[in-house]
Amino acid sequence: MCDAAIRAGPLVARQLAEGVPVVAAGGYEGPLRRLLLAYKEHGRRDLRDVLAALLVRNLDFLAATADRIVVVPIPSTRTALRARGWEPVAELARAAAHAAVPPTRVARLLRCRRTVADQAALAATERFVNLAGAYTVSPGMAARFRREQADPPRRTAVLVLDDIVTTGATLGEAVRALRAGGVPVFGAVTVAATRLRRGGTC
Repeated sequence: MCDAAIRAGPLVARQLAEGVPVVAAGGYEGPLRRLLLAYKEHGRRDLRDVLAALLVRNLDFLAATADRIVVVPIPSTRTALRARGWEPVAELARAAAHAAVPPTRVARLLRCRRTVADQAALAATERFVNLAGAYTVSPGMAARFRREQADPPRRTAVLVLDDIVTTGATLGEAVRALRAGGVPVFGAVTVAATRLRRGGTC
């Protein structure tokens, strides 16, 4: 089966400019690309658990020494939410958190603060400009998060979660917003990673 072949593939590791490691289950190509497109663009929600299992593998790899994991999904834009009627990344986050071994919960800390253009049509440098300042963290939610970590103190790994990493612009903006809100970020996990092309539009 294609999902079995994907599970056996090597993890793809990257580092954001913000110094945060990113782990993906594989390259955005072949059967993994087809699965993601079917799930996200064609409403194949029955594939959620297959993809979530890949994220669980990433969570285990990146946060093996943590007492617990807090997953922060990248929010859908308002345009994407209206078009699809559901949030693919948020559903993946919930499924992965349910299946993870260390105690894991989903924290919807990130919010879109303004409209952004479709990233798929933009070159690499344009993506960073497009996303700059796009996310924010509710002060109330951030304060609640800090209280939860302090009583009792725990080794908590906060991981940003998305379906695909391309240039790292989306994940980098998420890390910036979380840190500005007083939330430390340990790393990021995605289902797939594209191959970067200098000057390309990936």
